[in-house]
Amino acid sequence: MEFKDFLISRRNALGYSQNDIASAVGYSAQLVSLWEQGKAFPDLSVWGKLCQILNVDLENFLYARDYKVNKICDIYKFDANRFANNLKYLRKKNNLTQLDLAKMLEVNVKTVASREKGTSLPQLSNFLHLCSTYEYKVEELYFCLPHKDETNKKPIKKKRVFLPIFLPIVIVISLGAATTTGVVTTIQRRQKATPIENKTENSILYDEHYHWYVNEKGEIAQKEEHVLKETVIVEVSCGYEGKVLYACEKCPYHYHKTVEPTGDHNFEEGYNFDDVGHWKECVICDATTEFEAHQFIEISYTEPTYDNEGNYEYQCEICGYQYFERISPLVPENP
Repeated sequence: MEFKDFLISRRNALGYSQNDIASAVGYSAQLVSLWEQGKAFPDLSVWGKLCQILNVDLENFLYARDYKVNKICDIYKFDANRFANNLKYLRKKNNLTQLDLAKMLEVNVKTVASREKGTSLPQLSNFLHLCSTYEYKVEELYFCLPHKDETNKKPIKKKRVFLPIFLPIVIVISLGAATTTGVVTTIQRRQKATPIENKTENSILYDEHYHWYVNEKGEIAQKEEHVLKETVIVEVSCGYEGKVLYACEKCPYHYHKTVEPTGDHNFEEGYNFDDVGHWKECVICDATTEFEAHQFIEISYTEPTYDNEGNYEYQCEICGYQYFERISPLVPENP
């Protein structure tokens, strides 16, 4: 289901009008209409609020699935300043410069900088690309929640130490006679029968082909193949590969697939610049190259007088960016 159809379906199912949705998020009904026509996508700052209204979780909201597996959006609120600071923290934690990240996201350096300052927010494709790059769940990145990769590993390590040492002793005592080989085989079978690492809050288990439920008796029920939906995370273009997300519409299983680049970039002849440096942008996909600091030379000098200030004028000899350095007026020796 496309997002526009998903939004219409959920709104009608819950008995809301376009005005109801607009009032809840502080936008106009005309903008909600554009969302439902597929001409625009909701701004990142209102995703959490829309999830509450439509009664879905964030991940399934972004993939247009009528499904709710957690209540995170009902508990937390989006904080734009915290989100911007978190983007900067994650970039530095992964030893990336703003230029590195700009190339990965297929945007210019200004865009990355403005997001880290909190003056702009990522679009959907860039947001999902950031989740993939930093290996964060969408709720973790959106609400700046702690990443649980390390905390999830500790109990698994403890189990691997505990089982080989203590479980054979228990089995030997209870059965009276058991060989080491038999014990190890029993342990291995039990581990395979309960893939705890794939368990979610609604008790769905899954592998790369199927998903299923396990009832209270430990029996497998409703086993079926994944129903995959394709979502483009990074558009393939020029000299950069694209990335496509395949996500099951009925369970959390998903994977990414890269798409080979279509050709070389077409970089414009002139430079883009800010007060720090300059770079070139591709006219097709906004990729950047040749980023470097300005190389200034003095091009003019105005001498100060007792009545007027003077100035130096500098210009980058590569891109033409100019700036002035003011000189205070002369001060009389005997005022």
